Amino acid sequence: MINTLLQLREIQKIIKEQQIIMKRLLMPQVNDYSFIPRYYKLFCTLFADIPYKSVYHRGKFIYVILYLYSPGALIGGRTRIGLREALAKVFNINDKQIISKNIGDLRFYFDNYKDFRDDVELFYKKVKID
Repeated sequence: MINTLLQLREIQKIIKEQQIIMKRLLMPQVNDYSFIPRYYKLFCTLFADIPYKSVYHRGKFIYVILYLYSPGALIGGRTRIGLREALAKVFNINDKQIISKNIGDLRFYFDNYKDFRDDVELFYKKVKID
């Protein structure tokens, strides 16, 4: 019984430590949505040589924006209030639900396609410098 209680206390301590780390990692790096159009302009400049603007390509931009503004959305959490609207405005689309519908695909692309990951990393580094 004593060993079980000691193990439970140790596990509880580990869980609390992990929760603190998780909370820190889920904090947005950027809060001001007015930067999003500037980031999109940078994205378009960086990938100007790509002759198409597919959902797959646009997803690279959305992935980085989610990481910056709402990282929890990339692990199944909710998207911050107003972020879908800000993204829809940049893409000049009326249906903000399109953004939400694509998030699951973005996680799949990031996990499975090296070119997607590489472009996301490249763009993220450019944003951090800018």
